Amino acid sequence: MDTKKKKLAQLDEVIVRLGLTKKEVVEHLMLSLESDNQFTKETVLSDDKQEIYLNIKEYLEENISYQGGLLTLKSCVKEVDSLGLVELVMHLEVTYSIDIKEEIIEKWNTVEDVVETVYLLVNENKKQLRA
Repeated sequence: MDTKKKKLAQLDEVIVRLGLTKKEVVEHLMLSLESDNQFTKETVLSDDKQEIYLNIKEYLEENISYQGGLLTLKSCVKEVDSLGLVELVMHLEVTYSIDIKEEIIEKWNTVEDVVETVYLLVNENKKQLRA
């Protein structure tokens, strides 16, 4: 057995001895890396959601002064001033041919909330077009 395989086998033994599942270990590592600003959940998203996220991230970074530091899915959209938020909503409505209601916008806390909203509205529009 080569060195890498031996080390992975040893890691598996340690995980079992600690009474953990591999899923728990992976979740812990992801949270740990994300908190160290070395990892964002971009890689965990579906292709459609990742495209939406990257569009939002690029728009915020290029057009709006975001005061929250590193922009991730967990970044607070409340760090965007009200004019910037209006501009973001207009950009998303034009880009994705959707209508985002004010009641929905008021519930947004994170960039992930915005991504989910856009994703759901785009898919809702697709369903209506098929009907």
